[in-house]
This record gives sequence, C-alpha cells and structure tokens, in this order.
Amino acid sequence: MFQRNRREIIVITVIIVVVFCLGLSVAGSRDMLNVHYPDQFAVLDDQDFQLEWRSHLVELGSTPGETVMDHYPHGYMLGLSTIFSLNEDNILFTFTEDENILHRAHIENPDLPTFRGVRVGDSFDTAIAQYGTQYAWVDNGNTEDFDAVYGDDNRRCIVFQVRQGKIVRIVLQNDPLIAK
Repeated sequence: MFQRNRREIIVITVIIVVVFCLGLSVAGSRDMLNVHYPDQFAVLDDQDFQLEWRSHLVELGSTPGETVMDHYPHGYMLGLSTIFSLNEDNILFTFTEDENILHRAHIENPDLPTFRGVRVGDSFDTAIAQYGTQYAWVDNGNTEDFDAVYGDDNRRCIVFQVRQGKIVRIVLQNDPLIAK
C-alpha cells in the first residue's frame, strides 16, 4: 500500500512540475503590457451612457433588465448568467447580479453609435475627435492594437478596443449607485 501511495505522489508531483513549467513558458513568451495614464481623465456625461437601438433608449446604470428584455424580445439570456445577447445585432448587455440593472454594453455592431457618434469600424481618430486625448491605454508595444479607456474609474468608463487602427468593439460601463 505504501508503494502504491508513493507512486501516486510521484506522478502527481511530475504533473504539477510539468504544468508549472508550461505556465512559465507561456508567461515568458507573452509581450509585456504597457499601461499609459493621462494627466487628467476626460469627463463623461450621463448622456454618454445612453444607447438608442431599434427605436428604444436604454440608460446604463438605471434601466431595469426587464425593460431591456421587453424592448428586445429577440434577445436571450446566456445560460444562467447576467448577460443578455442580441446575437444578430452583435450587442451584449450585462445586468447587475442582485438588482438586475443594465450596467454594461459590449458593442460590435457598426450601426450602433455611442451618444457622441463613434462607431465600430471608425478610426480611433474619430474617438479622439469626440472624446478628447485624455484617456488611458494599454498596449503591448504595437501602436495599432490597444485598448483606450475614457473615464477615471472602473465604475463608469468607455473602452474602445482598437485593432489595426480601427475600433472593433466599444464597451460602455456605468455601474449603478446602490443604496445599502
């Protein structure tokens, strides 16, 4: 019995060492991320967190999940999550877990502009023209591929994912202030 346990311990130890070495190899082969911060962040208005789609206006941070689902009956919840998909429209809405309030939108649809008119497919220069140069960005040394973040906290921000100089996804996040 001791011999069997010893063999199992050796096998488990070898597996752990192999997984650890693979993890180090993958981590070492990744480019380092560079994070750049502005001296001051751009100011975002409440309107920046409004979206109008298919003749319905939703406000991130205040629209109840039931209202979003009523507006877009062709959408569906992804499993047991808080994510509501408008798959054919390339839009994902995320709701707060307890309060069921819309607080995040992932947009990959070029027909849905932000409040200031920026769309997926636009050059990042369009975002700069509308939101300014006061944004943080994360890159891996490639100036054509980065994520730009407008807003000074993780509760209320707009993220433009830029690939090859073009906006490929827009993420709006406005977490509601919940009274406790």
